[in-house]
Amino acid sequence: MGSERRRLSDRPAGPMTVIAAGTRFEGRLSGEGCVIVSGQLIGECDFAGTVTVADGGHWEGTLQADDVMIAGRVAGDVVARGRVELGQRAQVTGTVTGLSVAIAEGAIIEGQLQAGARGEDDPVVFSEKRGR
Repeated sequence: MGSERRRLSDRPAGPMTVIAAGTRFEGRLSGEGCVIVSGQLIGECDFAGTVTVADGGHWEGTLQADDVMIAGRVAGDVVARGRVELGQRAQVTGTVTGLSVAIAEGAIIEGQLQAGARGEDDPVVFSEKRGR
């Protein structure tokens, strides 16, 4: 199995920015590397890298990045130039767009889902194997 099929959380790269639990950020977020949101973020971002909304994290606004992983809640559109992964507890109210989208059983999307072509015949199967 090649590295392109590994879960996004298994391969972070670049500098890391953390919005910790109990922290609230309002505004526009931009940059590169990895962002982990465990607190609350209200605003927009266009990030060159991976944005993770952790379990317990909340994002309100447009989230645009190379790759996006959601285990918490997002109220707004999610646009990934690459992959989107929705964990078991993910809740998204808005449009989810990505080159490829992986959705774990239990994830909730209230809106539209748009996945681009991967250029492969068989879909990639995603199964959450980590305990809560």
